[in-house]
Amino acid sequence: MAGASSPQATPGASEQRQRLRLLVVVRSAVVAPLAAVTLFFNLRAGLPFMGPTQLGLLAVLGLVLGSTVVFAAWPPRGEPRWLWRQQAEVTLDLLLATWLVFVTHGAESPFTFLYALPIIAAALFFPRRGAMLTAGLACVLLGAMFMLQSMGFLPMELEGESSVPPNTGRVVYLLVFHYAVFFAVVWLAAQLGEQLQRTGRELRMTAQDLQALASLNRDIVSSLRSGLMAMDQDGLVRLLNPVAEEILGARAADSLGKPGTELLPPLRGLLAGGPAQPGRAEAAVLQRVQVQHQRLPGPREVPVGLTLSALSRADGSAAGTLVHMQDLTELRALEAKMKKAERMAALGGMAAVLAHEIRNPLASISGAVQVLQGSSELGGDDRRLMEIILRETGRLDGLLGEFLAFARPKEPRRLACDLKALVEESLTMFARSELGCGVEIAPELGEVRGLVDPDQLRQVLWNLLSNAAQALAATGAGRGRIGVRLQRAPGADGPSAQLEVSDDGPGVPPELRERVLEPFFTTREQGTGLGLAVVNQIVEAHGGQVELGAGPEGGCRVLVRLPGVIP
Repeated sequence: MAGASSPQATPGASEQRQRLRLLVVVRSAVVAPLAAVTLFFNLRAGLPFMGPTQLGLLAVLGLVLGSTVVFAAWPPRGEPRWLWRQQAEVTLDLLLATWLVFVTHGAESPFTFLYALPIIAAALFFPRRGAMLTAGLACVLLGAMFMLQSMGFLPMELEGESSVPPNTGRVVYLLVFHYAVFFAVVWLAAQLGEQLQRTGRELRMTAQDLQALASLNRDIVSSLRSGLMAMDQDGLVRLLNPVAEEILGARAADSLGKPGTELLPPLRGLLAGGPAQPGRAEAAVLQRVQVQHQRLPGPREVPVGLTLSALSRADGSAAGTLVHMQDLTELRALEAKMKKAERMAALGGMAAVLAHEIRNPLASISGAVQVLQGSSELGGDDRRLMEIILRETGRLDGLLGEFLAFARPKEPRRLACDLKALVEESLTMFARSELGCGVEIAPELGEVRGLVDPDQLRQVLWNLLSNAAQALAATGAGRGRIGVRLQRAPGADGPSAQLEVSDDGPGVPPELRERVLEPFFTTREQGTGLGLAVVNQIVEAHGGQVELGAGPEGGCRVLVRLPGVIP
């Protein structure tokens, strides 16, 4: 059956296994019962159990059962083995049919129709050429057996009874009849087999297309930047993409089949009139609302933008509701940042005018007082009053400087700096200042280099140290301690420099920590509320972050993270 190897679209392994299983099942259901029934009636007719005919029938039963066991125990793996097994099974069926015809009177056997079984199987397994070769082999086997029996070379009756061989005309008639039947069967089976193979190929291609389309749909839903939840007519969740899982704080595996209002309670009011229906009012077909959702697990609420639309089938009938959702947390933060920037821009313009209007008179007052101090006619009280005026004008000038620095920030001028040396220099200057005389500074500095504006980083450290020293002085407990730590830390976006300043003062209450970085917010009577606000502004301009928390020994801890670390 060389034709079995001709080019043809190869069915899948599962389809080949099903066809081969069908052949084995049909053989077991047809050939074995026929052989068993024939054996039974032969024995009832008085033929010996161990006679040649009965032994032949037993051999047929053994081969059928043996091939079934072999197929069940050792299924073929790989395309070449499938082809070899198919050829072997078809050949076995041809030999079984030939043997069963031979042991049941040969040319006059009623079982010659069994040749149709391997012929039909070949039409299903192989291309047309393979099926024709199988039919031709069946004709050769049947014709050789009939001719040999007609010429007396093969017995007509295995039990030894005398039987007249059929004459030549009878043999020719039987052969022509069977050959015509065989080739009619192979032609019809080949037609059906080719149609079946074409249908199978089309089904496989359709299944592959459907699988690819389903995979594409899953990829599209999973790749959406917004959350998507689909609910049926009963309001039960049927689809939840990864973004929706993150927004809702729920896993899709645990959420499918649950009511959508259980995952997103604000939907109760939106779906009070039932799921959105195609053809209803525009407000019902498409709703856009913003709600506060308590993300699970935890008490934190997040702003969520929802868009509800009707889910329709191909025929236009309602299938449920689609809920598109967007986490608005970053958008709200961006809006707040933009509003703050607008306020700061307006404040900057006002600050320039105020600084000009206030600093000029202050300079005049300060200069006039300094001139008066040079007079020899002033008494002690007058000189003390003038010193107070100079001190207060200096304080007002410093306050204006802080105000201008916050209202009109400068862009960082980044340079490659040794952060350890820069921090050590700032600590030395602070220790010699009036604020630093009454505190103990405990530095832990690692070797870190980074791209920063050195002047602005000095301002950050000075403000943090001043804030810590003032907090310690407010306690009145004597000499306090300020810890300063500098280290290199890994991160998802690359390494960063971490500058930590902590004190053992009273600390900041947790409910006020979020407001401490706001401008003009202070807990000290003489505070301006600009020191930490300037720190946060400079750090954000460098792309970093400022975090407030409790110190290791109580008090306050301020952690500054700065990107741009270099080897």
